[in-house]
Amino acid sequence: MRYLGYIALGLGLPLGFVACVLALGWDVFDGPGAPWNWLLGAVIIVAGGLVCFWFWLFMVDHGTDDGGSLVFGVAAAVILVAGLIGVNQWLLAERGRDVACRVTSITERSDDDGSWFEYGLHCDGGQPSMITNPSRYDDVEQGQRISIRYDPVGNAVPTLTRDVADPHTALTIAAYGIGATLLLGLFTALQD
Repeated sequence: MRYLGYIALGLGLPLGFVACVLALGWDVFDGPGAPWNWLLGAVIIVAGGLVCFWFWLFMVDHGTDDGGSLVFGVAAAVILVAGLIGVNQWLLAERGRDVACRVTSITERSDDDGSWFEYGLHCDGGQPSMITNPSRYDDVEQGQRISIRYDPVGNAVPTLTRDVADPHTALTIAAYGIGATLLLGLFTALQD
C-alpha cells in the first residue's frame, strides 16, 4: 500500500507542475486582465516552484536526487518554454485572424537583455498596433503593406502571417518533457 502512495506522489507532483504551466499559459494569453494577471501569475509561479521543491524533496527521500535533479530541471524547463510557445502558436493557429496592415514605423529598442525591433502598424480594423521581432525583417519597410496574424480575443503574440508556426512541434516537445518527468517520478517511487 505504501508503494501506491509513493507512485501517486511520483506521478502527481509532475502533473501538478504541468497544471501550473497550463495555468500560467492561460494567465498570460487569456487571463482575467490587469491588474489581476500579475497577481495571478505570481501565485502560479510560486505554486509551480513549490511543486518543484516538493518533487526534489521526494527525490532526496528516495535517493534519486543526484542525476534526477538534472533530469527534472531540464525536463521542467522544456515543459515551461515549449509549452508556452506551443500555446501561443496554437492560439494563433486556432483563433488567429489575418489582417492587412501598413507599417508606420520601425524602431530599434534595447535594454540590458538585448535589442529588438518594434514595427508600428496601422491595420484594417485597428488592431494590432505593433509587432516586435528580435531582428529586422529584411523585406519589410516603412509604408509597406503586410499581412499580420493576431489573436482578436486574447494576448497571443502577433506575427507576420508567413511566420506562423505549426503548434504541434512545440507541444510535442513539451509532451516529451512531461513523459520524462512522469518516468522519473515513477522510477523514484519504486526506489524505496
